[in-house]
Amino acid sequence: MYYQCGYFDKVVNIATPILLTDHTILLCFLASLSTISHSQVFEYLDDLTYSHEPQLTLGLILVKIRTLRSADRLDECFDLWYEHYEKETFKNTFYEGGFFKYSSLVIHDDYDFRINCLKRAMALFDTENDKYGKIGAAIALSRDCAYIGNIEQCRQYLKQAEDLTNMTVFPRYTLYNNRAMLDVISDNISQITKDGLTNSLRICTNEGDRLIIQSNILVIAIIEHDSIYGYTVYNKLQKFVLSNFNKEDTIIQICLYNCYRYALMIEETDQADYLRGFLEKTVIKQDHQLWHYLLYDGGENKYPTVIKKEYYPTFMIGWEIDYYNVLNNYQQEVGALQ
Repeated sequence: MYYQCGYFDKVVNIATPILLTDHTILLCFLASLSTISHSQVFEYLDDLTYSHEPQLTLGLILVKIRTLRSADRLDECFDLWYEHYEKETFKNTFYEGGFFKYSSLVIHDDYDFRINCLKRAMALFDTENDKYGKIGAAIALSRDCAYIGNIEQCRQYLKQAEDLTNMTVFPRYTLYNNRAMLDVISDNISQITKDGLTNSLRICTNEGDRLIIQSNILVIAIIEHDSIYGYTVYNKLQKFVLSNFNKEDTIIQICLYNCYRYALMIEETDQADYLRGFLEKTVIKQDHQLWHYLLYDGGENKYPTVIKKEYYPTFMIGWEIDYYNVLNNYQQEVGALQ
């Protein structure tokens, strides 16, 4: 239940060697750990061989896909997923719905294909009466609809996720956060957006999700040039991420980047310089074009990118890779037409 509701830090903290002998708990533990330390998960996967346990083997494949995504090894992640897609490895198995839902993690350049996979996941979860699976698929579909500009369809999927949430213990703050990110995408930020995120933070009890919500509060403040909204969050968040920095944790890195951008906005120049320097020294994704552009402005063609600065005031956690990929593809198409 913790895993289904996204309480990944709790799963990692309560798992014990005895509990990990249970295959379901082991898989939940490894999938949760992949969001915190992908290197540890790869070590586990290297040591685990369960060819005589077909269902566990399938679960471990999904864990590896998830971990490659967490490690930002996107090409390997897609290749592994697509290999099993072609082989129909997961057909008529317990994990078939989950496999298709993972398309939201691995497919970043073909949204028709990805949306069709998510719809297949939704149908499978519906057949199995898996409300949690349907919530996850509905939220992923809502994001994809937003990326391709279908805001009304996005809202419908979010409403579907909300209706399902009312029947479960799935955390409502996840919905509030996704609504706020939709408002960013659709250029529709309002006081309701801000209040929703603030309320989301108030009711959130999960450490990882609290980081996401706090960082996204800063996103709204930066976009709105609002030096009052988010100021308390900014002070607390930067202290936390600096003292708990994890070079494998993309969320921590994005939180720190948003603190840097907020510091620039409120003209705390010395602190902004310090945070930028910390990012430059510690961030491990320097081969990622977004980090190049975010930290160095893409100057002198040293860090080439087609993304224009005006398209993204900052990172929105949970939406960042796909959103910027869509912008990249869009701009490349426009450039080709011109």
